[in-house]
Amino acid sequence: MFRTERSPRLKLAEWSVRNSLLVNLLTLFVMVAGVFAIFTLRREAFPNFSFDVVQIATSYPGGAPQQIEKLITIPIEKELKEVDDIKEMVSASTEGFSMIYIVIEPDAKNKDKIVNDIQRAVDRAENLPEDLKEKPRVTEVSTKNTPALEVTLSGNLSPQELRVQARRLETALLADPMVAAVTRRGYREPEISVEVDPKKMKKYHLALSDVMRALAGTNINIPGGDIQIGDQEYLLRVSGEFYTPEEIGQVVVRANDFGYHLRVKDIADVVPTLEDVDLTLRTDGSEAINLLVIKKERADIIHLVEDVTKTIDEFKAKAPSELKIAVVNDISFYVQRRLRILTNNALIGFVLLMIPLLLFLSFRTALSALIGIPTALAAAFALMQFFGITINLMSLFGMIMVLGMLVDEDIVIAENVHRLMEEGMPPRQAAIEGTKQVAKAVIATVLTTITAFMPLLFMTGIFGKFVKQIPQVVIITLVASLIQALVILPSHIYDLNKMSEEEAAAHFARSRHHPLMRRMLAIYGGGLKFLIRHRYTATLLFFLIGGATLVFGYFKVPFILFPNRGIEQFFIRAEAEVGTPIEVTTERLQAIEKILAKLPGNELDHYVTQGGITQNDPTDPFTNRASHIGQVWVFLTPETARTRSADQVMEALRPEVEQAPGFKKVYFEHVRPGPPVGKPVAVRIRGDDFEKMDKLAQEYLAALKQMPGVKDVRSDYEPGKSELRAVVDPVRMTQAGLTFQEVAAAVRSSFDGGLATTIKQGDEEIDVFVRFPEKLREKPESLDQVLIANRQDRLIPLQQIADFKKDSALSIIKHDDRKRLITVTANVDEAVTTSRKVNAALNERFQERLKAYPGILVKYGGEEEDTRESLESLARAFALAMFLTFIIIAATFRSLWEPLVIMTTIPMGIMGVIVGFYLIGEPMSFLSTLGVIGFAGVVVDGALLIIEFVNEERDKGKAFDEAIIAGAKSRLRPILLTNATTVLSIVPAAFGIGGTDPFIQPMALAMDFGIAGGIFLAIFFIPVFLSILYHVVSRLKGKKAQVDVPELPA
Repeated sequence: MFRTERSPRLKLAEWSVRNSLLVNLLTLFVMVAGVFAIFTLRREAFPNFSFDVVQIATSYPGGAPQQIEKLITIPIEKELKEVDDIKEMVSASTEGFSMIYIVIEPDAKNKDKIVNDIQRAVDRAENLPEDLKEKPRVTEVSTKNTPALEVTLSGNLSPQELRVQARRLETALLADPMVAAVTRRGYREPEISVEVDPKKMKKYHLALSDVMRALAGTNINIPGGDIQIGDQEYLLRVSGEFYTPEEIGQVVVRANDFGYHLRVKDIADVVPTLEDVDLTLRTDGSEAINLLVIKKERADIIHLVEDVTKTIDEFKAKAPSELKIAVVNDISFYVQRRLRILTNNALIGFVLLMIPLLLFLSFRTALSALIGIPTALAAAFALMQFFGITINLMSLFGMIMVLGMLVDEDIVIAENVHRLMEEGMPPRQAAIEGTKQVAKAVIATVLTTITAFMPLLFMTGIFGKFVKQIPQVVIITLVASLIQALVILPSHIYDLNKMSEEEAAAHFARSRHHPLMRRMLAIYGGGLKFLIRHRYTATLLFFLIGGATLVFGYFKVPFILFPNRGIEQFFIRAEAEVGTPIEVTTERLQAIEKILAKLPGNELDHYVTQGGITQNDPTDPFTNRASHIGQVWVFLTPETARTRSADQVMEALRPEVEQAPGFKKVYFEHVRPGPPVGKPVAVRIRGDDFEKMDKLAQEYLAALKQMPGVKDVRSDYEPGKSELRAVVDPVRMTQAGLTFQEVAAAVRSSFDGGLATTIKQGDEEIDVFVRFPEKLREKPESLDQVLIANRQDRLIPLQQIADFKKDSALSIIKHDDRKRLITVTANVDEAVTTSRKVNAALNERFQERLKAYPGILVKYGGEEEDTRESLESLARAFALAMFLTFIIIAATFRSLWEPLVIMTTIPMGIMGVIVGFYLIGEPMSFLSTLGVIGFAGVVVDGALLIIEFVNEERDKGKAFDEAIIAGAKSRLRPILLTNATTVLSIVPAAFGIGGTDPFIQPMALAMDFGIAGGIFLAIFFIPVFLSILYHVVSRLKGKKAQVDVPELPA
């Protein structure tokens, strides 16, 4: 049952040896094509893909959160409910702003149609405020919109001069053909404020609406056709446009038949100013304007950053000396670092893998195998260019992952050819026969590795898109390596080993009698003989230890989706008392800036302070906007340049930062590597009654604060600014000939400002607002001076038809699937606990308690939800990979039993990962799980080779146990070589020898521990399992098993 029908030998090896010149020219062509591709492939941070997230932003300045919710968010959400394939819809209504985030179902087929349906649904929304300045803006979030870097301008300059310099630099940056757009942060648009005197308005019987109509009616430019005078044609144009405050002051508001007229300057001051501050920005302790540079989709990120740096240098040479320009959040740094690590690891790994090759093979044979690495890499880069795969963080991740596997096929073939030449076969014949003997096994090993990675192509959701190019690059590189091994390698082996029979005999006699190899074979053979004699005891012991290891790993090796390692950015977020003006909040944040400024230069790179907002990025659904909140975004130097980790820096800052004056709460947030994930703990409480929801949220807050390792616990529910709410008497209002709309517009214009018209100067638009003077806008008594014109042109005092009363408001109102939402969040100290443990404890504690809150739904989101989804997706991918691997092995050996034996190498490798990770204190993570999938395709190769040669020995008529020992011993050298070279080539990435990349390390460690542990166990226990399988099946068939274990030769 274990013997396989031998298929016709492959002819590729014979063709390769006979056409040496053509093969060498083909190698040269591949190398040239690869080098060309390396220098022409586009480099970028991430492959271009959509996050399957659509955001709908609507600005309504002056609107309270309750108004924003009622007038904007709810009408839009109502229309969106009819759109199919929406997985999740969350929204945030804050002061003056509505943001709705929509997550599209990952398995939806036509994403473009869904985005269009969302846009149409937003357009259908009815009863939106008539005075909306801009329509709701629908944006699909994708990686191509991620800024490549941020340029910050600051210095001892006036706000107006800083604006001028920012616009000039923006113009210079946009001139670069690789720049798609430049987005401003901290830039206040210019505007003109017409500040009317209420007393004069009353004296001249004017309302604000009269002034606004006069300005709008004057600032026109209307074509009137053309006219011909004689033989000359002229264009007609009617224009009353104004451009300066002085010209606005001359606008006539009212005139009569007696020549009397009233101009704007007679009743108002025309003040050039900047738009009101709702967000503030400071960089490194100075007021700043930041320019976010977004590259074009087909631009090279490293070339772009080089161009931007050059543009900045040229700009600084002509700019005022007081201007400071710095670059922060440069994404190209990570691409360059990974390229550097790939290069360093390749060189160091190349040197390390030479050691075992030169130790156990002749120099010529080892060299022929080593030549295959650059050839396969060159072919892989050429194929990447052909398939449109760029050089990015993900494709480089895949390249580093596969680097150690490139030489495996070459070693198996080269070692087998070397063995035949040791036995006296001429080099030419050995190159052909040695390749033929192992060709089937080599193809099977590559296919099993490919199938291990292939299911990653079909992972869904953001994680699937994030990792998609990893399996693509691995598969392309492995296919290139396989073709190189079967087509090019035989010719190179023969070319490098051309010698007479006498020379060959003398040359290979030395390696045939290699003392180290002979001793290893003797020890291995003796151990194998002992284990086969006690096969049942050995198997029982293996499964007991294996089961105990897996249980131990479940409880002692935590799973953290993306661990807090290699962090180079973090946030310090602060909350003052509700109602604190943004200017005061920003001033108080300066105390935190001063603390940060004390950090040593080898730790602190830059820090960016933002007042009025807390958010990780523009797509962050946890974004909060309010005048009393703010954050400091801290950029640290690379971890290798620091003596302290980011966590250590944060913990050192925490005592002093948390005592910053003027804030009721200060907390820290990590910026984790990898795709966007939720917070470590995020309890989402949904319902309709905020009072009951807040009561439950307080219980969760209390529970979390008692848990060890949980920190930065907070709820996003809190009262907002107090508000003066107009209580309009509808009877008196109607008697006065007014409507609610007219009353609201008059109040809004008086205090927030009514947009009268817009001045166009080049590509800049300057809004002209009519409002009360600033001093009056700060006094509630000014409400008594608001006059509203009715249809009969009578001025009705606001106090005649309305009373005002103080009321409380909320700072933010969030929805989850149209239900109101309160979120309780927390961070965890990963040295003490994990997100999964905390969420599990909460679920157990509140399972019964939630019955006391009918109508309220609780979901444990954040990292817990992301972890669950990613593990389910990875589990499906892993199961599919194992099934495909089984099919390939079964097809190779035409048996169902031998694949089962081979598949046991995978849990052997997992045992190695558990032990290794526990010893070095490394948690399992999403990235290390990719390493597990990676080694699963490699670790089966050794078992596959053993069984292939055991069957060869069986074909020679040997008893089964004798064939097992002989086959295993004959394959010990190639198994050790292939796995030693794979492990050694990954060691630099795993332990940071060629440069540390925290994103790559978990994967490399998992592969190293998995391959080392799996192969060590496999070379001893696969023969044992084979022996048991044979004897069991033989007894079932009623045959007498050949149980004697032959004496091993000395």
